[in-house]
Amino acid sequence: VLQNNTAQYIFMFQHYQLFNKAGGANSAGYTRWKNLCDKYGVDIASIAMFLFGACAVVGHIFPIYYKFKGGKGIATTFGVFFVADPLTSGILFIILFIILYFIKK
Repeated sequence: VLQNNTAQYIFMFQHYQLFNKAGGANSAGYTRWKNLCDKYGVDIASIAMFLFGACAVVGHIFPIYYKFKGGKGIATTFGVFFVADPLTSGILFIILFIILYFIKK
């Protein structure tokens, strides 16, 4: 199924724990994930960055302390994009300012 998939992102879920007190990073769950990701060329760090970034954006849009009524999360979203791809984010940021300059004129 994974070999013939042409999707850009593949999401995988596992109900076993990845780490345990006895095995640490060498636990069976971690080894299973690492072998699967290595086999199909999936970068674990990229997946983690995407998930943590998405959680940060959702947390800024729906903050717990303000009863899930918050802002738009624009700055946080830009920060996540900038960390994920600095060159493209920088170029888009410059294009945004150029467009805003001509709109305000």
